[in-house]
Formats: sequence, C-alpha cells, structure tokens
Amino acid sequence: MRVLFPLLIAVGLSSAAFAEDAEPQAEIRRNIPAVSVVTAERAEVLARVPVSGSLIARQQVQVFPQVSGYEITEILVEAGDSVEKGQVLARLSTDTLSAQLEQAQAEYARAEAGVGQARSTIDSAQASLTQATTALERAQRLRQGGTTSQATLDQAVADEANARAQAASAGDGLAVAQAALGQAQAARRIAELNLQRADIIAPVGGVISARTAELGAMAGSGTDPLFSLIENGEIEFSAEVIETALPSL
Repeated sequence: MRVLFPLLIAVGLSSAAFAEDAEPQAEIRRNIPAVSVVTAERAEVLARVPVSGSLIARQQVQVFPQVSGYEITEILVEAGDSVEKGQVLARLSTDTLSAQLEQAQAEYARAEAGVGQARSTIDSAQASLTQATTALERAQRLRQGGTTSQATLDQAVADEANARAQAASAGDGLAVAQAALGQAQAARRIAELNLQRADIIAPVGGVISARTAELGAMAGSGTDPLFSLIENGEIEFSAEVIETALPSL
C-alpha cells in the first residue's frame, strides 16, 4: 500500500498536466485567421479627381431676323432638333414685302425708260446741232459772198449756240437718268433681299438649343434671338478643379 499510493499520485498529476496543455493549443488553433494566397500581377491604378461643373455649347449661334416688324406665320423647328446650314427655321409674312418688291420693280422700269428717253433726247439734240452747224456755215459763206444779210448770219449763230447748249443739256440729262436707274436697281435689290429674308434660315448646322419665336409675334420686336443654335452639336464641360489636383489631370 505504501508503494502504490505515490505512483497513483504521479499518474494523476501527469493526466492533469496533459489536459491543461491541450486547452491553450486548441484555443490558438481557433484564433488563427484564414489566409488566401494569390499570384501577384501588375495592373493600372486609377486616381479619380472629383470635379463639379456644367455642359456648355462650344460655339453658341444666335439667330435674329434680318427684317423686323413682320408677323411670324410659321415655325418649322423646336428645341432639340438637328438642322443643317441653310435650313428654314421659321417664316414671316410676305404680303408687305411682296408689295414693296413690286413697287421697286416699277420704279426700276420707269428709271430704265428714263435712260432710254434721255438717249433719244441726246440723239435729237445732236441732230439739231448738226443742222444748226450746217446752217451757220452756209450763212457764213453767203455773208462772205454778200448774198445774205448780217441779221441772217446772226440768227444762224444763235441757232447753232442754242443747239449746242441743248446737246450738252441732253448729255447731263442722260447722266441724271443713269443715276436714277442705279438707285432704282439698288432699291429693287434690297426689296428682293428683304423678301428672301422672310425665311429665317440656319446660318450653320447644329442643334436647336432654344426657341423664343412665337406664332403671330412680330419679328424683331424684342432683344432676344428667335433661335439659339449649338454649332455642329459640340458640347464642352466647364468645371472647377481644386488646385492641388491639377497635376493629376
């Protein structure tokens, strides 16, 4: 009995020590994190710079009427429509413009007739001058021969001077008539242009960004354009960027 008691104690102590050793190891195994292993590769890293701004037209084109005071009778496009250069955007009333063109054409015809009449007057004056010059020469010969009176010679001299003055006046009349013709031609051209400008056309191709034209309104009565265009539909981004981020752009 004395021999076995110490042995049992030793065995008991060894079992307790093993149990105390196993608990920390299990705890350590439970606390170890899971780890994934992958192969390293090269890749791009994007650095983003936050900015705030707005979209604006690269080239804004404003369309105003080239004739004012005429009623808008037709609108053919709306905001957001794409248009080509020379396309008709709206139309104005042409009643008054057509009448003005007819009046200008009549004035031109009258001025043209005036030029023709002035030329006829020149031809008549030249013929009268030739006749008066011939009569003067004949009177001078007769006077030298003593077969006509001095009064007859004096009358021939006066007639020749008068015919020469009329020829000069006819030349001036032609210049005046030609000037009137040029003025009438310019007025007719302006009337033609005004009638053509009753069609409001796009000066460039692009996208309609705004429309202020209204049916029945008088074109040119306000300061706003009838249409606003974004040339070629090109848009830019206008934004503010913090100074420290500029080298990163």
